[in-house]
Amino acid sequence: MIAQMRRETYTSPDANVQVSELLKDLGKRPGNAVKIFRDHETNLTSCITFQTAHMRRMARKFPEVLCIDATHGTNINRYRLFSFMVTDKFGSGSFAQNALIDGETKVNMKSAFQVFKENNTAWIDVKVVFVDKDFTEIVVLAKELPDNSLPLPCHRLFASGVEQEDVNLGFNNCRCMFNQTLLLPCHHIMFLRREDASFRSSIPFDAIPDRWPIVDDDSGSDSGVADKDDGLSSAIVSQDVEDGGK
Repeated sequence: MIAQMRRETYTSPDANVQVSELLKDLGKRPGNAVKIFRDHETNLTSCITFQTAHMRRMARKFPEVLCIDATHGTNINRYRLFSFMVTDKFGSGSFAQNALIDGETKVNMKSAFQVFKENNTAWIDVKVVFVDKDFTEIVVLAKELPDNSLPLPCHRLFASGVEQEDVNLGFNNCRCMFNQTLLLPCHHIMFLRREDASFRSSIPFDAIPDRWPIVDDDSGSDSGVADKDDGLSSAIVSQDVEDGGK
């Protein structure tokens, strides 16, 4: 049914016109943000970023842990889907931004990150970043994210067959994936607290952050009322390719 509605709504025989109309409609909706980057030398689209109002709300409410990954060969033109995800209060991944890119180049990575920062004021609260071990532009990641954030390649978590984690009981921190993504005390912390007689309880209740309330007191709607410049619409930007970008 959705495919039929799309065919009836966007009837142009030119696929480029159909995409432009679709992105324009998406950008007109309250709180949505769409941006198109084109290589000024080839005049070809190299990066398309888009966020719905709900994505922006998730990025605003749960900015601490950011997961970044890109697919390979998403469509017939071999564009890749470059996705930003956060962890919501139910422990599930939620998309915070998507970008279609023609390759994992430095200029595309930088464009996607800059748009994410422009549309999400809470980006400065990012603490931990998870990336795939094959992520090619880790240098761009280090430059675009706040100084206190820590890129954590996934392959480090499975580098050894023996589970070894660095636990700090003073701050109730652990390097395991559970603690880093959910920001909750893990079983490593609880085990060490149980073995230490100085702790009255194995569960550090004071370490459970305010991001896990039973009742959501956020009165902001998915239109992104808490963010500035919510009247974002689609825009086409000429993309300058830096040295080494390709």
